[in-house]
Amino acid sequence: MKKPISLIVLILIVFTGCIHNNTPSSPDNSKTWKYLGSAGFSQSYNILDVYLGTPYISCLYDTIDPGTGNPIVNAYVQKFENGAWTDVGNRGFKQGSNFYGMKVVGGIIYAVFKDEVMKYEAGVWSTQGPGPDTVIPTVAPPATMNMWFGITKWPNIYEYCIDDSYYSASAIIKYDGVNWTNIGTPYTPAVLLTDHVSIRMAEENGILYTVYNDIITHTAYVSKYEGGIWTQICSLDITNSYVESFCVYNSTPFVSLNENQSKLSVLGYSSGTWYKLLDKKTFNHLYFSLLSIDNGKLYCFYSGDSDKFSAMKYIGTSWVDIGQKDFSDRIGETTISAAVYDDVPYVFYGDVDAGLNNSIMRYE
Repeated sequence: MKKPISLIVLILIVFTGCIHNNTPSSPDNSKTWKYLGSAGFSQSYNILDVYLGTPYISCLYDTIDPGTGNPIVNAYVQKFENGAWTDVGNRGFKQGSNFYGMKVVGGIIYAVFKDEVMKYEAGVWSTQGPGPDTVIPTVAPPATMNMWFGITKWPNIYEYCIDDSYYSASAIIKYDGVNWTNIGTPYTPAVLLTDHVSIRMAEENGILYTVYNDIITHTAYVSKYEGGIWTQICSLDITNSYVESFCVYNSTPFVSLNENQSKLSVLGYSSGTWYKLLDKKTFNHLYFSLLSIDNGKLYCFYSGDSDKFSAMKYIGTSWVDIGQKDFSDRIGETTISAAVYDDVPYVFYGDVDAGLNNSIMRYE
């Protein structure tokens, strides 16, 4: 299953450094998880963002080139408002290009394609700048490169490049609103990458943080990029496990660990020590976990045993379930993400029970 990238909202959060209650307390039954639109409403590849409580998704659909008979990929964006999904601008505003990422900032939608960055402002889609693929030949052999979208926090957009021939991360590139720049990598030599060996990225106050799993040394390394310099912050023994999700607040890294596909732990790093907020919550099978921070609370979204979504948040010294466990339909092996805005969580997933079309749910 793909390992999703967690979405982060940066707000005050303070934790104490000790092991706490692993058993979530009873949920708030005054609210419930609800579908935005219908289950499986979208057949497209989507990217979710939430701006001022309004969810936005990027979408792709195919049309046929009448000259060649070949399919052409078309892009559009939708938002959920007044109980329905509606298009933002015209469908097909961009054709024939991979849709890497989307972020809404100050009411402006920024869309990252392989060959250009576009923005939607005052009712019009326009080119904002060059795309990340325009710099690939300068950072790695172009014949074997893929761009893996990292995060967007305008004006900074990060991508990391994967060399398919050697399964190694050869560069991280940064977009500053005008140009893409190769900022290197925080490790030497490049770490081998497999399904469970990957880079996670987070940004706070203009500082880029990364964590990567090294299967050779069974160690996860956390680094930061500040002032043009990479610095290693800490490391973590990941024998029989891997870091699955990663976020940062107040320079403090938080990680979720998946141990042997059966145990979930959540840790924070402070004053030179890793401390546990959740210690080895056990499943017959743990599919994935996602972390997010909002309104002074750490959220953990996960799927275990039933292959459905469950969610909980950390309040004081305890975890509290967000609604009922296993609240969603079954989750397919597609893009999975979660977001929290103003203490309202959202989940996005490929819905097995809706023909593997995508569903988005909100707790309200």
